Amino acid sequence: MKKLTANIKLMIDVVRVMIFVCFSQSVFAYSEKTSVADTIKQYPEVVQIINWQVERVAIDSTFKWHPEEIHIMCLGMKIKFKLPYEKDQSGVANLLFQSKESGEIHLLDTIKNNRRYYNWLSGKYDAILLYNNGKYIKKSDVTFEKNTSTEVDMGKDDVHTSDSESLHWLTLRTFNAAIDDRVIRKNYTIISEKKIRGYIFHNITGGPIWAWITATGIDGIKRESIATNINDGYFEFDIDDVINQPLNIFGIGCINQEINITVNSGLILVTEEYPEPVNPTSGPLRKKVQ
Repeated sequence: MKKLTANIKLMIDVVRVMIFVCFSQSVFAYSEKTSVADTIKQYPEVVQIINWQVERVAIDSTFKWHPEEIHIMCLGMKIKFKLPYEKDQSGVANLLFQSKESGEIHLLDTIKNNRRYYNWLSGKYDAILLYNNGKYIKKSDVTFEKNTSTEVDMGKDDVHTSDSESLHWLTLRTFNAAIDDRVIRKNYTIISEKKIRGYIFHNITGGPIWAWITATGIDGIKRESIATNINDGYFEFDIDDVINQPLNIFGIGCINQEINITVNSGLILVTEEYPEPVNPTSGPLRKKVQ
């Protein structure tokens, strides 16, 4: 009986994946023409079949974000920024990067045609943790390089007082700034102030993708969430101090990512596409879409 029950649960998970794949492929075909809100109206049966809660994320201009870490993961590169406790509690506005060569300020993303894309940084930068009150912490010589793993402790550097330069940085797009409706699908009802939030991008296009995020709590309940912001790439996952496993992130056509994050944090993830199957004599088996 236990084996039968396990097989039934496995079949349910497989069906969910199939639904997610079919749903996402349909959405990809129309993502350039259809808004997130219209997409949800067009496919209400998917929400009913999976029986997941649909949550529209309110854009609150007064929201104060206090992450403990910010992670950047791209093409084998992993950078973990450990953030200190902010005494003023004004909240984190942004994580910026100042080029060592030009002095130019870079964000982790860029906006093109009202869509969010990953900003492909390379080389050495000074990392700037900017707070909403204009104060900031600057860490010198952070390197963006493939296949490297770095931990950056921002708490070991001085907090600078607000100045004209930092006030200008506050006019730039913030980490949490939305460019589209933010809608989260999830199979749990816990709402926590502690969340893992951020953006998921595709390594080929650099643009946002649909992603399925799962983790299991100490209560044994599997929590699942789907990032459904076609133009924005935004996701969030409530942790509520009960996650005892790494996050698993599955993007359509991409390698499954297992990420060991269990605290209130930000995440910028660039997923890797599955290697293209190749016939030794005739070349790639997958037809290129023109």
